[in-house]
Amino acid sequence: MNFKFTNKKVVLILVLILLLFIGGVFLWRTREEPFKEWRSQYSPKEDYVVIETPDGKILKNEKMGLKVGIPDGWKLDERWEGGLVGNIILTSQDFERQPGNNPFKKGCLIEIGIADYGKYETVETETIKDFIEMCKAEPEQLKKDGYEYVKIDEYEALKTTTPNKPETERFISVRVLIDNKVYSFSTPLYSENKERCAQEFDEFLETVSINR
Repeated sequence: MNFKFTNKKVVLILVLILLLFIGGVFLWRTREEPFKEWRSQYSPKEDYVVIETPDGKILKNEKMGLKVGIPDGWKLDERWEGGLVGNIILTSQDFERQPGNNPFKKGCLIEIGIADYGKYETVETETIKDFIEMCKAEPEQLKKDGYEYVKIDEYEALKTTTPNKPETERFISVRVLIDNKVYSFSTPLYSENKERCAQEFDEFLETVSINR
C-alpha cells in the first residue's frame, strides 16, 4: 500500500471537510444577519408614550415620527395578546372579552404598528405600492374588491376592508408606506358595536400625524 498517497488523500479529505465547514458557517452567517434585521423590524412598545394634553391624551412614537389621538375614554390594553409583537392596542371603555374563537363581543379595538424594513423591499411594501397604483387606475372596481386609495396626514395609503369574510375575520386596515416603513392601523368588525367601531376608527385616522 502506498502510505504517502493514502496520507495525502486523508489530508485532502480533511481540507475539503474544513472548507465545507467554513463555507457552511459563512452561508449561515449571511442568512442569519438579514434574519436578525427582519426580526428587529417592528417598533417595540417601549418606543410609545402616552402624553396628557389640554385636548386629551395622545400616543407618541418619537423615533418613528408618529403621533395619534387616543379617543375619549379609551386606554392602552396591556393584557391584549391578539396583535403582532410590538403592536399597540387601544380599547374602548366598554370593551369586553369573551372566551372562544371570537376574541371579544362588545366594544371596539384599534391596533397600531410600525414595521421598518430598512433597505429591503418586501412583499408587503411592494403589495402596498401595487395596490395603490391599481386603486388609482380602477377605483370603482378595486373598491368592490375591498381596496381603496386614501390619504393619511397627506401621505398615500391603502385601505382594506373585508365585508365578505367570515364574521370573525372582518376588519378595516389602513397602511401608510414611507421610505420602506409601514405604518399600520386596523380595527376588527366582529363585535356587536361594529358600525360604531368603523365610525370611531375613521375619526381616529383624522388624528394621525406622521413627521418624517
